[in-house]
Amino acid sequence: MNRYVIEADARFDRLAARFERRAELLRKELAEPAKGAAPEPLTRPLPPPAAYPIDALGPVLAPAARAIQRVVQSPAALCGQSVLAAASLCAQRLADVEIDGRRMPLSLWALTIAASGERKTGSDTPALAEIRAYEREQIRAYGSALEAHKAACREWQRVQRAEGTAEAEPQPPLNPIVITAEPTVEGMHKLLIGGTGVLGLFSDEGGAFVGGHAMSKEHQLKTVAGLSGLWDRGEADRVRAGDGAAKIYGKRLAMHLMLQPVVAERMLNDPVLIGQGFLARCLIAWPESTAGRRQYVAESLDADRAMIAYRARLREILKAPMSLAEGTRNELEPRVLLLTRDAKELWVAAHNEIERRQAPSGEYAQVRPWASKAAEQIARVAGVLAVLDNRSDIDATTIERAGILVDWHLGEAVRLVGTSHVPTNIRDAEQVLGWCHERELTRVHSSQLVRLGPPCVRTADRLHTVMGVLERHGWADKIEDGAVVDGAHRRHVWCIHPRTEG
Repeated sequence: MNRYVIEADARFDRLAARFERRAELLRKELAEPAKGAAPEPLTRPLPPPAAYPIDALGPVLAPAARAIQRVVQSPAALCGQSVLAAASLCAQRLADVEIDGRRMPLSLWALTIAASGERKTGSDTPALAEIRAYEREQIRAYGSALEAHKAACREWQRVQRAEGTAEAEPQPPLNPIVITAEPTVEGMHKLLIGGTGVLGLFSDEGGAFVGGHAMSKEHQLKTVAGLSGLWDRGEADRVRAGDGAAKIYGKRLAMHLMLQPVVAERMLNDPVLIGQGFLARCLIAWPESTAGRRQYVAESLDADRAMIAYRARLREILKAPMSLAEGTRNELEPRVLLLTRDAKELWVAAHNEIERRQAPSGEYAQVRPWASKAAEQIARVAGVLAVLDNRSDIDATTIERAGILVDWHLGEAVRLVGTSHVPTNIRDAEQVLGWCHERELTRVHSSQLVRLGPPCVRTADRLHTVMGVLERHGWADKIEDGAVVDGAHRRHVWCIHPRTEG
């Protein structure tokens, strides 16, 4: 038998086995009934995430992610998302992946969900440090170039007045901004037209973008449609009454938004973001908290060998000349990365396996938008890893590593999408119940809760609505005609069931 076939079969068996292990875990987690007959759980707890496959990031990114995890002590998935997104921001300017004539940018979009205190900034800062340093240098040079351009324009105008020649007006220098945190889609298009053509939408407080003008109810669909065109083909339409129309070609947009859970839950249940395909283009991660287990580490990441190598490689990529379409200043025409023969066979096998699992009875049926883009995500991730590893093609090992990473993100989609939303009444009821359990209260009364309880029940009407939820679920029993509590007769008193009963 052809050795390529044997090797491809072995790699596919490993990848398929991973898919099957993931599927079995998900089937068990999603089918397992809640324990305890009464009281009824207010919410079904999300199953824990699988361990993030940090080794699959490869020889440049994995050691850097481990260094950040060791020193910052944030979750592994948060560190992995940070370095992979940063790598995509750099790599997308140099190459595309092509499979059977289908060309795919190396732009990756990542959404990482973590509460305050999970060290989102602490993880993202070292991951982006080299890119921000490069950007600062370019912006300084841009200031000098702008002054030179103004002088050239003045000279051009003088010559035009004196001689009337038909020389073209000097072109302004390209705006070197690489990272933006809270743009409008119009502002982003303008920056791509007047800049280098490569951009990153990165924010460790992604709620500012999600809750801002660009994603408001009136502008959300326009924004996500415009961004999606950049992810798909690096193209966009820009038609404005003030400055005419333009078709944008050869641009690249990477993205990493870190979101608070309350913001992420709304997004993960937003029919527009799901139906339009914006979320399906994102690699989602909601890692478990490491809070309470983080001891201070007296190390500087600036002196860490893995981080030094990671930053040096990003700098090399950033300084490498970009390939541009003929006659343009900033329309990218990146080189093509092709899959080796055994890599192609493995990728096709993974594509078909993921497709099979999207059947109505398959574990990916409920996350079909994500699963339908998974094969392309594997190709894109593999392309980013290949550029970081300084390869001229994509081999089977790289496809296998990319498949492991994308499989993990598919698992996150199955775990989170459609199950993470908690109605306000239920969320508030959980807060009140937790407040009572923390204080080991067996009886509470209305004035006590309104004065001292969680902020969500600081009005009488809200309190009675929330306590009604706890009553219906068996966590609270209202005492008819009230009772004496805290030395006085109270009209509205509830017995609270202890945590152990749930």
